[in-house]
Amino acid sequence: MTSSQTSASVAIPRKFSTRSRNTTNGDSSDEDEEKFASAMGSLELLPILLKRSESPPLKSPSLQSYTTTLPSPVRNENGTIPEEEGGFEEDNRLEEQQRPRVFSMSMVSQKLIDMYSSAKERMWGEDYWVPNDPSTIVPFPIDALRSYQRILPEDDDEARASVFSVFYRRDEESPIYHVTFTPKDSKGKQDTPTLSIFRSKDTNAASELYQSCLLCRELFAQLDPSNLNEISSLLRKFEHHPLWHAVHIAARMGNIDFFVEKQKEGEDKLKKLLSTMSHPEGLYPLIIAVQSNRVALVDKLLAMGADPSLTDVNGNNAMHFASLVSSQMLETLWKYETTHELVNRMNADGCTPLFVAIRNASPLCTSTLIHFGASLNARCKGNSPLFEAMQSTGTTISVIESLLKASPDSLMERDSLTGNSLLHVALFKQPLVALLHLHSNKLDINTVNFAGQSALHVNAYRENLGCVFSLAANGINLDLQDINGDSALHIAVTKSNLMITRVLLCLGANVNVKNRHGDTPRHLAAKLHTEARKELVRSLVICGAERCEIDKMGCRSECANALSRNGLGHSSSSAGTMSKGASTDSLGFDMIEVESTATLTSIDEQFLEDLTGKEPAVKDAPTHEFRQQLCCNMVRKRAQESRKKGGEGENRMICLLALDGGGIRGLVTIQILLALEKMLGDRVYDYFDWVAGTSTGSYVAGGLAQGKSLRDLQHIYLRYKDAIFESWTRPYNTEVVEQFMQQELGAECTLADVPWPRLMVSTVRCDVFPVKLEFFRNYRLPLSEEENEKLGFAKPTEVKLWKALRCSSAAPTFFASVDGKYIDGGLIANNPALDLIAETHLWNTALQYTEQPDSDQLTIGCLLSIGTGVIEPQPMSMMDINLSHLSLVGNPFSVVAAMKNLGVILLDQVTATEGVPVSRSRSWCHSLGVPYFRLCAPLSKDVQLDTKNDPEIAQMMWEAMEYTLAARRKLGSWWSCSACWARVSIAAIFSARWKPVRAICKLKLP
Repeated sequence: MTSSQTSASVAIPRKFSTRSRNTTNGDSSDEDEEKFASAMGSLELLPILLKRSESPPLKSPSLQSYTTTLPSPVRNENGTIPEEEGGFEEDNRLEEQQRPRVFSMSMVSQKLIDMYSSAKERMWGEDYWVPNDPSTIVPFPIDALRSYQRILPEDDDEARASVFSVFYRRDEESPIYHVTFTPKDSKGKQDTPTLSIFRSKDTNAASELYQSCLLCRELFAQLDPSNLNEISSLLRKFEHHPLWHAVHIAARMGNIDFFVEKQKEGEDKLKKLLSTMSHPEGLYPLIIAVQSNRVALVDKLLAMGADPSLTDVNGNNAMHFASLVSSQMLETLWKYETTHELVNRMNADGCTPLFVAIRNASPLCTSTLIHFGASLNARCKGNSPLFEAMQSTGTTISVIESLLKASPDSLMERDSLTGNSLLHVALFKQPLVALLHLHSNKLDINTVNFAGQSALHVNAYRENLGCVFSLAANGINLDLQDINGDSALHIAVTKSNLMITRVLLCLGANVNVKNRHGDTPRHLAAKLHTEARKELVRSLVICGAERCEIDKMGCRSECANALSRNGLGHSSSSAGTMSKGASTDSLGFDMIEVESTATLTSIDEQFLEDLTGKEPAVKDAPTHEFRQQLCCNMVRKRAQESRKKGGEGENRMICLLALDGGGIRGLVTIQILLALEKMLGDRVYDYFDWVAGTSTGSYVAGGLAQGKSLRDLQHIYLRYKDAIFESWTRPYNTEVVEQFMQQELGAECTLADVPWPRLMVSTVRCDVFPVKLEFFRNYRLPLSEEENEKLGFAKPTEVKLWKALRCSSAAPTFFASVDGKYIDGGLIANNPALDLIAETHLWNTALQYTEQPDSDQLTIGCLLSIGTGVIEPQPMSMMDINLSHLSLVGNPFSVVAAMKNLGVILLDQVTATEGVPVSRSRSWCHSLGVPYFRLCAPLSKDVQLDTKNDPEIAQMMWEAMEYTLAARRKLGSWWSCSACWARVSIAAIFSARWKPVRAICKLKLP
């Protein structure tokens, strides 16, 4: 018996508390408990003894599909069941003679089953076999039929011939009506037990199902009576489609035998059946078979002469429906000439089967129809097939590729009315990503329509965040202006869309661009009357939005220039102050109350003062700040002394940069580096001599070492998440990951091809135990080749850059290991700052070992460590894991919760970047007199490393942007060389010195 049959045949008895018992006297609670205990005593032994049984409990194969042993009924010559008990006694005597006389486990099993049935009957009465679910199919016990009265069919002769009946229990006040099915063979003899297929207290419901069964009795005759799932499926069709005829249900179930039998009855009758329409759907049997993906039946029906051109009420024929099903179904239809003329036939919406396949995002159906000759010049509501694909959700790369392969010229197609290109008409992110992935090099991403709008303008109007991200990731000009002079930022502000506004700001949009009317985004935001007004203005101010010019009219308090405001409607005597009660309505201003012109200009300061930023989870103690200041003083003093000596010893001081791992949160790292770069006014990477990166940090380090800009890396990250994290299962496709990395970094670029700055990439070797932390480097120690090999310094010329980064980012469960050997370096060194310091000491040790002059020894000027975001500490409970028997039985959920929390803690500490790794790195740096700077943006949510949700990523990027400004303003007045977000600006104090240092070190370090 299959598992599916088992699940369908097992009957769940009704609860003991709700069972109506057929007892003359009410049973006491003690008697009930005794009955229950006695019965359960037998039941507890049943599974144990059955498990030990070596022989099957039942010999009759026809009965093994049922849960209990039910003897076949003994009938008289007229087919009725005798009322007297003599017939049953004779049957029992025959059965007794067939039983084995020698003791066997089959006898024990049989006895236990009898005990089980007896126990259930003692607990729940004679109706113990009736399940709670009225649709569950169960065998109808023969001995129970004596207590039931047949109401349908009413005629005895008809009842003997019928396989369906309706019974109810005579002695129940509110009887349950049973619809029964008695399978019979071709000779009309019963060969399997009677089944109760439906139960209800509503006689009408039972009668209706009985009538439906009679109408479809031919379908029941063709079913396997032992397969209860098939019977249940047929009964569900009656429930879902009460108006369908047997021919429609047969088509839905793929019953070929039904149509073969009808064909034997005559071609005219078969033709009439095949043209019978279902109600209320208006579908024909062939269409129903196509819709249900019954390939064999469709083939048979077409061979029988079914007409594929028949349509539903919307004009969809068999080819339209097949376009929604599979390419195999289309090929089955195409074997018959009658379907060829349907390939370009339109439905009521003007869509051919090709358009239907495109809307359904089915690449195989699309390519199959094109192969059959589907026209690519057809229009559906004015759209070409490719335009339709760009406007359909779920359109995949395969669909776009099939259409462009058939018609390459359609890539440059434009709408004749608006001038919109394929990029403009994309309504969903997925088809846009697919198009850009395939042909970004052939498309002009900055192309505009007749209104001068790029695709970015259009999607800003639509407030489509996903498409905005995709277009920006592929390098669209964020500041492109339409014929009105509006940029996408203008449009996002006027739509009061705070998220898209912030995304554009994070991506580098010009915050002070003016349209043809001289309006900046800030001016437009100040004039809004929406709830987002204040946050919009605040966001623009944070990113450097300036106030309007002096002569600008129509300003509000949030954008008006102080001087222009003072000259509007006021005499010179009132230029100094304005009373708090003065009305500004006559001026057309919506201004806050200010006491002087100076306070109006300080409104920006108020916006920025409100930006306190989120403090890191671990703040520096006063002692740490004190030591940090001492270290900064020491470095500044050394730098000043070096300048006085004319630059002697400059080549010995280096800057270190450590970049944490964190997956997609590498966008936080990039945002912080962008802020540093803006402050320095120069390429920030040029200020560092030695860089260590783990996982996503290695991506940033490697990309910058290749000469890519931070904006380039930002775009790569946004493309990466859409290309790699598109599936719902892990690990993600290794081949796609490696192809993407080779495309962006170069398949042949080695570590030796990026000689500066010194680069070290962490990874974990997992093919040994204990696992080992290893590094890929673009340099070697000034030692012999043999000594370098022993210390793990591989030849940079033999290591591909993309593969080193792939090894560093092979996070377990997210990505497969590399060569079955390397996994994510974050398992040991997710914050590589300590390893970077150790590396410089190893270098100096190698110099001492080879007796190099002391002047070649390196001195660390500062260490900058950048994290990928940290969340506030969260409460956690249930840490005590008690594996005792009492705990597991009494409160298993607490044990599971505690084990889950323990797993979270272990994973958190293995990949920790904050806390202890930071304190240790800081302590080591301070012990050497080296300033240690840690930048890590506080996040409101724990963003997973494979997050692809655009709103989450937008929020994360903006929180990083706020952090950079908050940290700069908070510490900007404290020593310009040690401001929190730009403490590396110590290099800027003598920036003229640092670039020569880079050149000198490059020559000095082999």
